[in-house]
Amino acid sequence: MTELACTLRLPVRSTETLIAESQTLLHELPATRAALQDGSITYRHAQVLINQSWSLPAEALAGFEQTLLQSAPHLTVANLKNKARIMRERLHPESITARHQKSLADRTVIFEPEADGMASLSWYDSAEKVKAAHDRLTVMGMSLQGPNETRTLTQLRADVFEDLILDGVTASGVGQGIRGSVHVTVPVMTLLGHSEEPGHLEGYGPIDPDTAREIAAGAPGFIRILTHPETGVVLSVGRTFISRGPTSGQPGRRHPLHDSAVEVGDLGRHELARRLRCLHPKRWAVAVEQGGDDLAGAPGRLGRAEG
Repeated sequence: MTELACTLRLPVRSTETLIAESQTLLHELPATRAALQDGSITYRHAQVLINQSWSLPAEALAGFEQTLLQSAPHLTVANLKNKARIMRERLHPESITARHQKSLADRTVIFEPEADGMASLSWYDSAEKVKAAHDRLTVMGMSLQGPNETRTLTQLRADVFEDLILDGVTASGVGQGIRGSVHVTVPVMTLLGHSEEPGHLEGYGPIDPDTAREIAAGAPGFIRILTHPETGVVLSVGRTFISRGPTSGQPGRRHPLHDSAVEVGDLGRHELARRLRCLHPKRWAVAVEQGGDDLAGAPGRLGRAEG
Protein backbone atom coordinates (compact mmCIF):
# COMPACT_ATOMS: atom_id res chain seq x y z
CA MET A 1 0.00 0.00 0.00
CA THR A 2 2.81 2.41 0.85
CA GLU A 3 4.53 1.73 -2.49
CA LEU A 4 1.29 2.38 -4.38
CA ALA A 5 0.73 5.59 -2.43
CA CYS A 6 4.21 6.79 -3.40
CA THR A 7 3.55 5.92 -7.04
CA LEU A 8 0.23 7.81 -7.06
CA ARG A 9 1.72 10.61 -4.94
CA LEU A 10 -1.16 10.32 -2.52
CA PRO A 11 -1.32 9.87 1.25
CA VAL A 12 -1.68 6.26 2.35
CA ARG A 13 -5.19 6.91 3.73
CA SER A 14 -6.32 8.47 0.43
CA THR A 15 -4.88 5.52 -1.48
CA GLU A 16 -6.76 3.06 0.74
CA THR A 17 -10.00 4.95 0.11
CA LEU A 18 -9.40 5.01 -3.65
CA ILE A 19 -8.83 1.24 -3.73
CA ALA A 20 -11.93 0.60 -1.60
CA GLU A 21 -14.04 2.77 -3.91
CA SER A 22 -12.68 0.96 -6.98
CA GLN A 23 -13.45 -2.43 -5.49
CA THR A 24 -16.99 -1.35 -4.65
CA LEU A 25 -17.60 -0.14 -8.21
CA LEU A 26 -16.17 -3.35 -9.62
CA HIS A 27 -17.93 -5.91 -7.42
CA GLU A 28 -20.95 -4.30 -5.72
CA LEU A 29 -22.16 -1.38 -7.84
CA PRO A 30 -21.74 -2.43 -11.49
CA ALA A 31 -24.55 -0.21 -12.76
CA THR A 32 -22.92 2.81 -11.12
CA ARG A 33 -19.64 1.93 -12.82
CA ALA A 34 -21.44 1.67 -16.17
CA ALA A 35 -23.11 5.05 -15.66
CA LEU A 36 -19.72 6.53 -14.80
CA GLN A 37 -18.15 5.03 -17.92
CA ASP A 38 -20.79 6.40 -20.29
CA GLY A 39 -20.68 9.84 -18.71
CA SER A 40 -24.19 9.82 -17.23
CA ILE A 41 -22.79 10.71 -13.80
CA THR A 42 -19.57 12.20 -12.47
CA TYR A 43 -17.15 10.50 -10.12
CA ARG A 44 -18.43 12.69 -7.30
CA HIS A 45 -21.92 11.32 -7.94
CA ALA A 46 -20.50 7.80 -7.88
CA GLN A 47 -18.73 8.52 -4.58
CA VAL A 48 -22.06 9.45 -3.00
CA LEU A 49 -23.53 6.04 -3.90
CA ILE A 50 -20.33 4.27 -2.82
CA ASN A 51 -20.14 5.96 0.58
CA GLN A 52 -23.79 5.32 1.40
CA SER A 53 -23.65 1.71 0.17
CA TRP A 54 -20.79 0.73 2.46
CA SER A 55 -23.09 0.42 5.45
CA LEU A 56 -25.87 -1.48 3.62
CA PRO A 57 -26.17 -5.28 3.50
CA ALA A 58 -25.48 -6.95 0.16
CA GLU A 59 -29.13 -7.88 -0.42
CA ALA A 60 -30.18 -4.19 -0.31
CA LEU A 61 -27.55 -2.87 -2.73
CA ALA A 62 -29.33 -3.67 -6.01
CA GLY A 63 -32.52 -1.81 -5.08
CA PHE A 64 -30.54 1.07 -3.59
CA GLU A 65 -28.43 1.48 -6.72
CA GLN A 66 -31.30 1.10 -9.20
CA THR A 67 -33.50 3.65 -7.45
CA LEU A 68 -30.81 6.33 -7.16
CA LEU A 69 -29.42 5.93 -10.68
CA GLN A 70 -32.81 6.85 -12.11
CA SER A 71 -32.46 10.41 -10.83
CA ALA A 72 -28.69 10.77 -10.29
CA PRO A 73 -27.96 12.20 -13.78
CA HIS A 74 -30.40 15.05 -13.11
CA LEU A 75 -29.33 15.91 -9.55
CA THR A 76 -26.51 17.94 -8.10
CA VAL A 77 -24.09 16.05 -5.87
CA ALA A 78 -25.58 17.69 -2.77
CA ASN A 79 -29.15 16.76 -3.72
CA LEU A 80 -28.12 13.22 -4.59
CA LYS A 81 -26.34 12.88 -1.26
CA ASN A 82 -29.49 13.90 0.60
CA LYS A 83 -31.65 11.50 -1.41
CA ALA A 84 -29.13 8.67 -0.96
CA ARG A 85 -29.04 9.22 2.80
CA ILE A 86 -32.83 8.96 3.01
CA MET A 87 -32.88 5.86 0.81
CA ARG A 88 -30.18 4.24 2.93
CA GLU A 89 -32.25 4.79 6.08
CA ARG A 90 -35.26 3.13 4.48
CA LEU A 91 -33.32 0.06 3.36
CA HIS A 92 -31.05 -0.46 6.36
CA PRO A 93 -32.14 -3.53 8.40
CA GLU A 94 -30.93 -2.08 11.70
CA SER A 95 -33.02 0.68 13.28
CA ILE A 96 -31.69 4.21 13.09
CA THR A 97 -32.01 4.46 16.87
CA ALA A 98 -29.57 1.57 17.43
CA ARG A 99 -27.12 2.92 14.85
CA HIS A 100 -27.30 6.42 16.31
CA GLN A 101 -26.46 5.14 19.78
CA LYS A 102 -23.42 3.30 18.40
CA SER A 103 -22.27 6.33 16.42
CA LEU A 104 -22.48 8.60 19.48
CA ALA A 105 -19.49 6.73 20.89
CA ASP A 106 -17.46 7.97 17.90
CA ARG A 107 -18.06 11.69 18.54
CA THR A 108 -14.85 13.61 18.17
CA VAL A 109 -13.13 16.86 17.24
CA ILE A 110 -10.49 16.58 14.52
CA PHE A 111 -7.65 18.97 13.70
CA GLU A 112 -6.46 18.98 10.07
CA PRO A 113 -3.46 21.00 8.82
CA GLU A 114 -4.18 22.92 5.60
CA ALA A 115 -2.10 24.88 3.08
CA ASP A 116 -0.89 28.48 3.41
CA GLY A 117 -0.64 28.47 7.19
CA MET A 118 -4.28 27.44 7.65
CA ALA A 119 -5.98 24.52 9.41
CA SER A 120 -9.43 22.99 9.90
CA LEU A 121 -11.26 21.98 13.07
CA SER A 122 -14.11 19.49 12.56
CA TRP A 123 -16.71 18.51 15.14
CA TYR A 124 -18.43 15.11 14.70
CA ASP A 125 -21.47 14.66 16.95
CA SER A 126 -25.23 14.16 16.94
CA ALA A 127 -26.80 15.97 13.96
CA GLU A 128 -29.24 18.13 15.92
CA LYS A 129 -26.46 19.49 18.14
CA VAL A 130 -24.14 20.34 15.26
CA LYS A 131 -27.00 21.89 13.27
CA ALA A 132 -28.06 24.00 16.25
CA ALA A 133 -24.45 25.14 16.76
CA HIS A 134 -24.19 26.21 13.11
CA ASP A 135 -27.49 28.06 13.42
CA ARG A 136 -26.23 29.89 16.52
CA LEU A 137 -23.07 30.95 14.69
CA THR A 138 -25.21 32.21 11.83
CA VAL A 139 -27.53 34.22 14.09
CA MET A 140 -24.57 35.74 15.94
CA GLY A 141 -22.81 36.54 12.67
CA MET A 142 -25.92 38.21 11.25
CA SER A 143 -26.24 40.34 14.37
CA LEU A 144 -22.82 41.84 13.57
CA GLN A 145 -23.74 42.81 10.01
CA GLY A 146 -24.21 46.47 9.23
CA PRO A 147 -23.38 49.24 6.75
CA ASN A 148 -19.82 49.50 8.05
CA GLU A 149 -19.16 45.76 8.31
CA THR A 150 -17.00 44.51 5.42
CA ARG A 151 -16.82 40.84 6.39
CA THR A 152 -19.04 38.30 4.67
CA LEU A 153 -21.43 36.12 6.71
CA THR A 154 -19.08 33.17 6.17
CA GLN A 155 -16.18 35.16 7.61
CA LEU A 156 -18.33 36.39 10.49
CA ARG A 157 -19.27 32.82 11.38
CA ALA A 158 -15.59 31.88 11.48
CA ASP A 159 -14.67 34.90 13.61
CA VAL A 160 -17.54 34.29 16.05
CA PHE A 161 -16.55 30.62 16.31
CA GLU A 162 -12.95 31.64 17.04
CA ASP A 163 -14.02 34.02 19.81
CA LEU A 164 -16.34 31.48 21.41
CA ILE A 165 -13.80 28.64 21.34
CA LEU A 166 -10.77 30.66 22.46
CA ASP A 167 -12.38 33.16 24.85
CA GLY A 168 -15.85 31.86 25.70
CA VAL A 169 -17.64 34.94 24.29
CA THR A 170 -16.98 37.42 21.50
CA ALA A 171 -14.98 40.52 22.27
CA SER A 172 -18.16 42.64 22.19
CA GLY A 173 -20.13 40.16 24.26
CA VAL A 174 -22.19 38.97 21.31
CA GLY A 175 -23.77 35.58 21.85
CA GLN A 176 -25.09 35.92 25.37
CA GLY A 177 -28.62 34.55 25.43
CA ILE A 178 -28.56 33.40 21.80
CA ARG A 179 -29.36 29.77 21.19
CA GLY A 180 -29.24 27.81 17.97
CA SER A 181 -32.44 26.33 16.57
CA VAL A 182 -33.26 23.29 14.45
CA HIS A 183 -36.30 22.47 12.32
CA VAL A 184 -37.62 18.92 12.41
CA THR A 185 -40.59 17.16 10.85
CA VAL A 186 -41.99 14.35 12.99
CA PRO A 187 -44.64 11.80 11.92
CA VAL A 188 -47.48 11.88 14.42
CA MET A 189 -47.29 8.14 15.11
CA THR A 190 -43.58 8.54 15.91
CA LEU A 191 -44.41 11.43 18.23
CA LEU A 192 -46.96 9.29 20.05
CA GLY A 193 -44.55 6.38 20.41
CA HIS A 194 -46.52 4.06 18.10
CA SER A 195 -43.93 4.06 15.30
CA GLU A 196 -40.17 4.15 14.95
CA GLU A 197 -40.22 5.98 11.60
CA PRO A 198 -37.37 8.54 11.60
CA GLY A 199 -37.93 12.27 11.89
CA HIS A 200 -36.46 14.64 9.31
CA LEU A 201 -33.98 17.31 10.36
CA GLU A 202 -33.95 20.20 7.90
CA GLY A 203 -30.57 20.66 6.30
CA TYR A 204 -29.50 17.14 7.22
CA GLY A 205 -32.03 14.35 6.66
CA PRO A 206 -33.36 11.42 8.74
CA ILE A 207 -32.71 11.35 12.48
CA ASP A 208 -33.58 8.67 15.02
CA PRO A 209 -37.12 8.82 16.46
CA ASP A 210 -35.97 9.25 20.08
CA THR A 211 -34.06 12.42 19.16
CA ALA A 212 -37.00 13.64 17.04
CA ARG A 213 -39.39 13.17 19.97
CA GLU A 214 -36.99 14.94 22.33
CA ILE A 215 -36.74 17.94 20.01
CA ALA A 216 -40.52 18.02 19.54
CA ALA A 217 -41.05 17.95 23.30
CA GLY A 218 -39.13 21.20 23.64
CA ALA A 219 -40.40 22.89 20.47
CA PRO A 220 -41.98 26.34 20.82
CA GLY A 221 -44.87 25.26 18.58
CA PHE A 222 -45.99 23.35 15.52
CA ILE A 223 -47.18 23.74 11.94
CA ARG A 224 -49.42 21.02 10.50
CA ILE A 225 -48.20 19.30 7.32
CA LEU A 226 -50.27 16.70 5.47
CA THR A 227 -48.29 14.33 3.22
CA HIS A 228 -49.27 11.54 0.85
CA PRO A 229 -48.97 8.21 2.74
CA GLU A 230 -47.11 6.49 -0.13
CA THR A 231 -45.11 9.14 -2.01
CA GLY A 232 -44.46 11.55 0.85
CA VAL A 233 -45.47 14.51 -1.34
CA VAL A 234 -46.72 17.48 0.69
CA LEU A 235 -50.47 17.88 0.08
CA SER A 236 -51.33 20.62 2.56
CA VAL A 237 -49.52 22.97 4.93
CA GLY A 238 -51.25 24.74 7.81
CA ARG A 239 -51.04 28.51 7.70
CA THR A 240 -51.09 29.02 11.47
CA PHE A 241 -48.08 28.52 13.74
CA ILE A 242 -49.30 27.10 17.03
CA SER A 243 -46.91 28.53 19.61
CA ARG A 244 -46.44 28.36 23.35
CA GLY A 245 -46.87 32.09 23.74
CA PRO A 246 -45.21 35.45 23.06
CA THR A 247 -41.80 34.19 24.20
CA SER A 248 -41.61 31.39 21.64
CA GLY A 249 -39.68 33.41 19.03
CA GLN A 250 -35.99 32.70 18.55
CA PRO A 251 -33.52 35.63 18.73
CA GLY A 252 -32.35 36.76 15.34
CA ARG A 253 -34.62 34.39 13.39
CA ARG A 254 -34.76 35.38 9.72
CA HIS A 255 -36.75 32.48 8.22
CA PRO A 256 -40.35 31.21 8.58
CA LEU A 257 -40.94 28.83 11.45
CA HIS A 258 -41.51 25.20 10.56
CA ASP A 259 -40.02 23.47 13.57
CA SER A 260 -42.22 20.41 13.90
CA ALA A 261 -45.25 19.11 12.05
CA VAL A 262 -47.73 16.42 12.96
CA GLU A 263 -51.04 15.10 11.67
CA VAL A 264 -54.01 14.01 13.74
CA GLY A 265 -54.80 11.24 11.24
CA ASP A 266 -57.31 8.78 12.69
CA LEU A 267 -57.21 10.29 16.18
CA GLY A 268 -59.68 12.84 17.46
CA ARG A 269 -58.14 16.05 18.77
CA HIS A 270 -59.02 15.36 22.40
CA GLU A 271 -57.56 11.85 22.22
CA LEU A 272 -54.36 13.23 20.66
CA ALA A 273 -54.03 15.85 23.36
CA ARG A 274 -54.66 13.24 26.08
CA ARG A 275 -51.88 10.97 24.78
CA LEU A 276 -49.42 13.83 24.45
CA ARG A 277 -50.05 14.94 28.02
CA CYS A 278 -49.05 11.43 29.07
CA LEU A 279 -45.84 11.59 27.01
CA HIS A 280 -44.65 14.94 28.35
CA PRO A 281 -45.44 16.95 31.48
CA LYS A 282 -45.94 20.15 29.46
CA ARG A 283 -49.49 21.21 28.68
CA TRP A 284 -50.73 20.41 25.16
CA ALA A 285 -53.67 21.73 23.15
CA VAL A 286 -55.03 20.97 19.69
CA ALA A 287 -56.62 23.52 17.39
CA VAL A 288 -59.15 22.27 14.83
CA GLU A 289 -58.87 23.49 11.24
CA GLN A 290 -61.71 25.66 9.96
CA GLY A 291 -64.60 23.38 9.09
CA GLY A 292 -63.35 20.58 11.33
CA ASP A 293 -64.99 19.09 14.40
CA ASP A 294 -64.17 16.93 17.40
CA LEU A 295 -64.78 13.62 15.65
CA ALA A 296 -62.01 11.09 15.09
CA GLY A 297 -60.29 11.76 11.80
CA ALA A 298 -60.99 15.51 11.83
CA PRO A 299 -58.03 17.53 10.52
CA GLY A 300 -56.25 19.39 13.28
CA ARG A 301 -53.06 21.15 14.31
CA LEU A 302 -51.11 20.19 17.35
CA GLY A 303 -49.58 22.75 19.67
CA ARG A 304 -48.40 23.07 23.24
CA ALA A 305 -50.07 25.68 25.39
CA GLU A 306 -48.32 27.88 27.92
CA GLY A 307 -48.58 26.83 31.50
